[in-house]
Amino acid sequence: MCFRYAFAAHRRLRACGLRARARQPWGVKRAEESLEAHENTFRRAVKAGVKIIAGSDYAPQPAAGHCELGFMVRAGMSPWQAIVASTQTIADAVGLTDQLGSVEAGKWADLIAVAKDPLADIRHLREPMLVMRGGAVAVNQLTRA
Repeated sequence: MCFRYAFAAHRRLRACGLRARARQPWGVKRAEESLEAHENTFRRAVKAGVKIIAGSDYAPQPAAGHCELGFMVRAGMSPWQAIVASTQTIADAVGLTDQLGSVEAGKWADLIAVAKDPLADIRHLREPMLVMRGGAVAVNQLTRA
């Protein structure tokens, strides 16, 4: 069993440059007031070894997934744990580990390459130099040596 925690409090979204969905003022207030308790629960779940998957309720916004990974790291996951939560653990949760979740022969080969180490700073994942989808290059910003 896996759990997905959503860090959708409006101030966090604004910090990532995302617009929060239109909510009633009482809903915004409730989300803001519960953020600290939410993060504490997340930290306890990580410490207890609960399988956590990454995901965002703000999918139409391009940076939402990256923001979610940053929230997960700030709330207690290591960058490596957040990367695994967004790849391998999701594939396991949906029963597609034979196709997704790791880089292996015969799998879909959806991957990115970045110039800086995301284990040093998860935000480096926001700047892919190479994007492959299904084994084909979709974006290539690498310079030829």
